[in-house]
Amino acid sequence: MNITYTQAIQVLLKRQMILSRIYFRNSKYFISVLLIIFIPLLFTISYFFFWLDRIFYPNLEDKEIREPVFIFGHPRSGTSFLQKRIAETGKVAYSTTSSLAFPSLILGKIVQPLIKLLSNIELKLLKSEAKGHKIELDGIEEDEALFLHTINTELLSILCPWMIFEEYADLGDKLDGRDDQKDRELSILFLKEYMKRQLVRQNKDRIVIKANPSIFRLKQILKYFPDAKIFYLIRSPVDTLSSFFSFHNRYHNSVLSEREQKKYFSNKYEWSKNLYNYFEKEKNEIPSDQLFTVLFPKLKNNLKQLLKEIFNFIDIEPEKGYWKKVDQVINSKRDKKYQNYNLEEFNLSIEKVKTDLDFIWKHYPGIEE
Repeated sequence: MNITYTQAIQVLLKRQMILSRIYFRNSKYFISVLLIIFIPLLFTISYFFFWLDRIFYPNLEDKEIREPVFIFGHPRSGTSFLQKRIAETGKVAYSTTSSLAFPSLILGKIVQPLIKLLSNIELKLLKSEAKGHKIELDGIEEDEALFLHTINTELLSILCPWMIFEEYADLGDKLDGRDDQKDRELSILFLKEYMKRQLVRQNKDRIVIKANPSIFRLKQILKYFPDAKIFYLIRSPVDTLSSFFSFHNRYHNSVLSEREQKKYFSNKYEWSKNLYNYFEKEKNEIPSDQLFTVLFPKLKNNLKQLLKEIFNFIDIEPEKGYWKKVDQVINSKRDKKYQNYNLEEFNLSIEKVKTDLDFIWKHYPGIEE
């Protein structure tokens, strides 16, 4: 099954109109109009360059994706940290902010001088770490951001927090990755095309993908990447949700009213419970020799030994000098530039989380930090 322009544009236009209507209903008229005008144009340009890639890279269609490494877990469970440690081995391709923004090989080459210029004049930092996530043009970045191109990811709730409110359920897709089977297939096929290009761009045989909300696409990932190696990171949901909600609050505390804030975090909690439950329901579909569970305390306190086990699992040998970098990470002191709130600030309690998600503590003893 290949992505056709007609299939892709139909899905995109449907999501574009949903998003535009949500912005319009919330008096964001300028953004609503911009979405209507520019999204089809930008998507057409991207698809055109995808097509050009096949002409200039004739072997792209048959490019083999061998044993891709997928990192999953609830957001704020240490997945970004592990992604960076695996990417730093020098043996796998990975995503950067610029490659996710310009997934086409040809388009990436066209904008590369601009990216280099911005980096040289120190304009590469897009978001400071004060928000809880540092974003640089040439920095390692979460692959889930690729689905901003298709308007179909939980990350959209950072840009459009109203999209998850119940009153918009009648507008069709939730836009957060929990779409129907056909749309999930299109999303993973789009990811597959991107992965091929990253392998070519970085001249690697393997690739690491971190896309936490795509846990909901697990069936399709196993279908198209049957030999995938999958990591599932699990951290105490109490600590995870406190960090996750605080992260979102740093974006939305000046955007949403108090009533909207309560509603927003109530729905985010439901989304989180669904994600935890979905993985537990589907994890038995993953062959046992392809799933590696990582408990957060081991990631935090026994990193070197854990990485050795991980590299043995995915069968890679880091480049020379790698372990010195790991020692630097272990010995470095990180001063947080942000403060996480207690669950009570989001109308939750530790008791409720432990009751609702009691299976996490049962299935993964030893997750408390």
